[in-house]
Order: sequence, then structure tokens, then C-alpha cells
Amino acid sequence: MRKNVKKLVSVIAAAAMSASVLALSSCGDSYNQTALPGDVSGTVVSNGGFVVEKGNYVYFINGTESYSANNTYGEVTKGALMRISKTNLAAGNYSASETVVPLVISTENKQAGFYIYGDYIYFATPTSDKYLDGVVANTHIDFKRAKLDGSETMKDNFFRLSDNSVQFRYVEVGGVVYCMYVENGVLKSYNTATNTTSVLASGADEYYFNLSDKTDANVYYTMNVKHRLDGDDTLYNQIYTVNATATATVNADAVSYTVNGGRTYAFDKEYCEENVKGFNASDYATYPYVNLGTLVLDGIGADKTINLTTQYNNGADVQSATAATPNGYSYSLERYTNSGIYFTRVEAGVASPETPFYYLPTSATAATWNTVSGNTTAFKITANYNQGSAYFLAPNAGVHQYLYVDTNDKNLYRGETDASGNELTPVCISESVDTAEISFVQGSYAYFYGSGSVGSNLSRVNYTGTKENYHPWRADEFPEYQTEKILKLEWNTSWFVPELVGNYLFYANTVNTANNYVYVVPLKGSNADGSITTAELKAFNEKYTDIQEYLTEAAEEDGMVENALRYYFATGKLDVYENLKAQFTEDQVKLVNAFVAYDGEHKDYKFEKYFTAPIGAMSASDQEILNKTWSELIYVVDSTETPGTGFPVWAIVLISVGGGLLVAAGVAVPIIIHAKKKKKAAENYEKTRVKKYIDTTDDKSINVYEDEAETAEEPVKEQETVVAAEETVAPVKENAEEVAQEESAE
Repeated sequence: MRKNVKKLVSVIAAAAMSASVLALSSCGDSYNQTALPGDVSGTVVSNGGFVVEKGNYVYFINGTESYSANNTYGEVTKGALMRISKTNLAAGNYSASETVVPLVISTENKQAGFYIYGDYIYFATPTSDKYLDGVVANTHIDFKRAKLDGSETMKDNFFRLSDNSVQFRYVEVGGVVYCMYVENGVLKSYNTATNTTSVLASGADEYYFNLSDKTDANVYYTMNVKHRLDGDDTLYNQIYTVNATATATVNADAVSYTVNGGRTYAFDKEYCEENVKGFNASDYATYPYVNLGTLVLDGIGADKTINLTTQYNNGADVQSATAATPNGYSYSLERYTNSGIYFTRVEAGVASPETPFYYLPTSATAATWNTVSGNTTAFKITANYNQGSAYFLAPNAGVHQYLYVDTNDKNLYRGETDASGNELTPVCISESVDTAEISFVQGSYAYFYGSGSVGSNLSRVNYTGTKENYHPWRADEFPEYQTEKILKLEWNTSWFVPELVGNYLFYANTVNTANNYVYVVPLKGSNADGSITTAELKAFNEKYTDIQEYLTEAAEEDGMVENALRYYFATGKLDVYENLKAQFTEDQVKLVNAFVAYDGEHKDYKFEKYFTAPIGAMSASDQEILNKTWSELIYVVDSTETPGTGFPVWAIVLISVGGGLLVAAGVAVPIIIHAKKKKKAAENYEKTRVKKYIDTTDDKSINVYEDEAETAEEPVKEQETVVAAEETVAPVKENAEEVAQEESAE
């Protein structure tokens, strides 16, 4: 009873809060803009994430934006919904993107993004309406749709929720789009055609949406069976599934409701009126047991005289089958994926019971399915692994494969069962992955990630090989089965996981010179599906590493030059550098000019966009911040000189992260101060310059890939002193001067 009252209070409070917002809700049908040109027909691929492909276009959310950001229609760039044609994507014209919906497409639930059905995009966006006190109610989210060509976007909403982390899915059944969502422990379905909401189930521990198909209209959950409707004496539980289309018909006089196409639940009127707060005989959602689902597995025990309650069971199934256990089962769902459910179950009354893993395909629950005897037909998996983090592959001919990280040796394994569910000897497919997690599997490759410097990295391995293919000492013999990181990218772990659309990897780049905008990596190669082979990926990575080494080694000669080169490498622009050019020496300018002017065979490698690049557009405010960041990175004040009056003294932190540079000013972090001796640096340059891709001499005939045979003496590296930055910049300057004085005294 207390639980019901608590839920009711929560619902009333949420309704009151929503009402205060709706008091100033927008008027009118839709926002309008000129329709984007092009054919928007075609097949939809990868629906429900932050990147969706349809026909000739790829649609994507343009970066990670906070729900508290300005969400005025037409004023949103970061976080807006954009598209790029496949032609421009293939050509690397990433900036040729177009804004479709200039609203923030953002919720705190990163398991569901946006959906495309027919000619519409369906999404959730932070509420831009205000409370009566003028505060924007952006912790609420509105569910809306917009035309694929951007010509119309809803001003109002289908409905609004006060929880911006809510589970939800847009699904389509019979040409009608529904939004399924969980609110205060209640599973609901909103019909966008009729603008009506159905309560599908209430009181389940958790609702399991399909992990491998985000357009699936079915949800699985467990429901408890009790002696009394208001009791706490759970006997056992049951597994149900419900579809977005489920509805019920109420008979208020009989205090009952009938699930359309299913069973009837009847209640005692006197009991409900006396004990159920908010009870309304005309509204089944207020009844003490709400469940429009179809029973999948019944945990009833063999002692039917005690446990049988026709309110909950399929009577015919109970009468015709023998329960597998005397006291009944309690199920725990693990996940719904690979066209089936994975679960464990515990026999009631058994001390320290075993909890093997079970798999039940959705195809098994056909018309002849018996919900009691089905317990003996569920596929039992006896494998020893961490059930919560293992990644199960779609079963093939009754054989299950799964990928998991062993908690002892920190290696990534491919486990496998035989047709009876018995575990075979696991195969180690990648060593020393620590606490890696599987991001996704596409084709023969598993993509997994671990902690990076400022986000998460991403690696890939072909998981289909034999044990011999993965031996480290046979890497040259079996190059296809080796693990490769994808560049040195750092993606935002708090957002959507990276996604592959076609052979393009999309991710939110979390280094500060990327500012959490979406970047793309072309992973095209010679595999049959056009994807990149492991050998090709390794070569791609080596090119990236080589150019990074070139830029890093340039820093040993001159930090200002390196940062100018990194700026040009990352942006392909010179604007910020030109504004600071007066602070560069003649020799420094020559080095920058030589890099910019290089037009040889490997000219593409001097631009980061050859490897990874932002896709979409950057807001004017973010561009201004980025330019300031690059200005502070490029102009490194020499601690032995007095800065010019036009420039402040900045505390700079340089951390190379896959070509991205992080900067912090006036914060309590370690700072590396380079006390430079320009004369010595100039002398050492000719001895140590790198001829990998970019030859900085005037002689363009030199083979920049040729190994140098010269035995030049090792360059004398500058000394680096680590000091602590204070709350203000001035103390850092003083420490830097002390470092310079100490070195000049040597």
C-alpha cells in the first residue's frame, strides 16, 4: 500500500510540475523553413542511434550539447540534427553538411537517439518553455517529429516528460509510429496517429528493450505473483512480453479489464475502493495489477493447490504440464537481444542455488507454446563468464558465441558452447585489454574500448580466427587477426558509443580542440564489404603515427613552430597563425611556410582530415573559443624575454592526444615550461630534422621516405622543468623565469 501511495504522489507531483510548464507552451503547428533539396526516399539503416542512414543521405546529431543549452529553434548549431549526402561523405567534403532540425537533439538516455520512419524524423528535445517565474524548464523533454527535408518541425509536442533520462523508443507497427517509454516505473505507449497513451504494464522490476534492434516494438519484463493483491508474499514470478500496440477494454461494472486478444483480469470492487488510492473503476491503469503483456514463462511450482492463481496463469497450460520444480522459479532477465531473451532463474526455497544462464528465442513462443513446460526447453548455457558484461553474438545452429574480458588475466576471449550449451575452451583474441568493453560487432570485427587520456579509445579485432591465429609470435603470419587501435582517437564516453555507417566511423571527439563535435574516420578497404582489412588499418595508423612523430619532433626544436603546424594540420587554415606571425622569427616563419607549401606525393597526410575530421558545422561561439585556444597554444611566450605589450602571459599545458592539444590556464595542474635557447635549437635543427613525409628544405627531389644513412650525433634535447600552476598566471611566470635563469647559468 505504501508503495502505491508513494507512486501516486510522484505522479501527481510530476503532473503538477508539467502543468506549470504547459502554462506557457508554444502556440501554432510547426516551425517552417525552406525545404532542403534532394531525394529523401530510400531504405533506413541503423535506426535509433545518433547516426542514421536513409537513401542518399546520412543524418547525424551535430555534437554533444547539454540539455541546459539554448534551445531556441533556428539558433542551435551544436547538437542540431544535420545531414550529409553520401556523395560528399565519400569525397571527404565533410563541411558540406546541412541543418535539418535546428534544435538540440539531446536527452540523458544515450541508448536511444533519433528515428526515421517514412518522411519524418522522430526525436526528443529539451523543453524550451518557461515556468511562470521565467526559468526555462529544460530538465523536461518534449517528444516531436520533423520532416526529413527540414521544411516542418513541430512547435508543440506529442507529449512531455519531466525526466530527461527516461527510457524510450520510437517504433513503427502497421504504418503507425508509437513512442514506448518508462515513466515512474510504468511502461507506456503513445500512438502518434491517435494522440492517445496506453499503460502497458506497471510494477515490473525493469523493462528490457531490444539491444540489437532499436526499432523492435516488443518489450520484456518480469511480474510477481502473490497470494493477495496488496501482499508482500511473493511466491514466484513470470516473464512477459508486450507490444506497443497493446490495448485493453474496461468493464467498470465488473471491475475488470480485458487485454485485446488476451486474458481478462477481474478485481474485487470493495477491496479496491477501500485499499487502492486513486482507484477509478473506469480506468484500468488505476487497478492494483496492470499488465497488458503476453505470458512467456510461468515460474509456478508443482504444488498447484498452493501456487495456482488463475488471475495470473494460463489455466490450460498449468493443467496440461508438469512444473519443473516443487516451489516455483524466480526469473532475472539479463538482456533482450539476438532475437531472444537471456535470463537466470532461482528455485524458490533452495539454499545457495546455482544460477546457470538461459536463452529463449522469441520464435519459440509460437501458438503451441506452453508457458510451464517451456521452462524445460529453454537453452541452458553453462559457460563461466561475467554475464553482465559479456557480449553475445547471434546464435548459429544452436551454438552460442560470446566475447568477454577475463577478470584475472585481463585478456579478451571468445567463448563458445556446443549445441548442448556446454562451454568449449575459450580462445584469447586480444591480450592485456584491462577493463575493455565491447562497443559493437560489425561483420567479422569486434570493436572494443578502454580508458584513454581524456575519453575512451577504440580498438578492433577480427574475432573469427582459430587459437593459432592470435599467437603474438605469429603476428606476421596472421596479420588479419591482430588487434589494432583506430588512430589515437578519444571519444566522449558519456555520450553515444561510436557508430559505423557503411564504412565510416562516427564519434564525438572529446579533445578540447574538437570540443565534442562529431568526427568521422573513413575505414574503407579491400574486404568484400568494402571495409578496411587489419593490414590496411595498421598501415593507416602508421601513416598517422609518422606525421604525429614529425610534428612532435619539430617541437624539440621550437614549440611555437610545432603548435603552428598542428594548427594547420588540424584545421587546414592559417588565420590564427597569421594574427600571431609578427611574433615569429624569420627562421620560424620559414619552417611553417615549408610545411604549408609542401605539395609532394604525400601531401594529403599533412591534413588531419585525411585520417579524421569534423563533420557538420561549428557554432560561431565555439569557433571563437577554439581560435582563442589555438592562439594560446601557438604563441608560447619565451620565458627569457619580456612579452610584447599586445600579448598576455599564458600558462600553457601541452598534452599530445592523437594530434589534439589540451590547454589550461591558471589552474592547479602540472605545467611544462620550455626554457629555450634559440641559437642552439637552430644549430641542432639541421642535424635532427625528420624526413618522413614533409621535407622542409628547398630541394623537392629528396625521397622523403628514404631511410637516412647519416650518423648524425644525437640532438641535445631541451631541459623540461615541471612546475605547479597557481590560481593566477603571474606566479607561473616567476617560476618560468627562475628555470630560465638556472639554465642560463650552466
